[in-house]
Amino acid sequence: MKNKNTHKFSVALSNNDFESLKKLAASKHITQSELIRKFIKKSLSIEAYTNEQDLIRQYIREELEEIIDKTIERLIRLQLKATQSAATTMFANICMLSDICADDADFENLLANSLKQAHIYMKQKEQPFEEYLKQAKEHHKSALKIRQINDM
Repeated sequence: MKNKNTHKFSVALSNNDFESLKKLAASKHITQSELIRKFIKKSLSIEAYTNEQDLIRQYIREELEEIIDKTIERLIRLQLKATQSAATTMFANICMLSDICADDADFENLLANSLKQAHIYMKQKEQPFEEYLKQAKEHHKSALKIRQINDM
């Protein structure tokens, strides 16, 4: 008796495909019809997955953006704190230097040399730790240059 929810149809196969189908079905201990049904189900599920890839990618993208956005926001807040701290330190140092300098010209030269050395420092690329140790002497020399008020 034929099930009302099934349909029967014929498929033509080459001799090689028919023999391969027969051998594979025998090795799996199932009928050729069962093997063909499994192939069709698997193929249809792969096709459905392929059709849904854009939707799946969108879900993944949304999840990643949510995670990344939170991390970026946190990093921005930390960077703002670091910037505020650096600016506070800079202006506190400027106030102390202005008290130390004998006159405004000395202070302006000292500040200009400091800004110049900071600019040079900020243009440097990341380096291994050993390179930073080597640069310690260079920074010390730069600090001494800052003291040389008449260089500018």
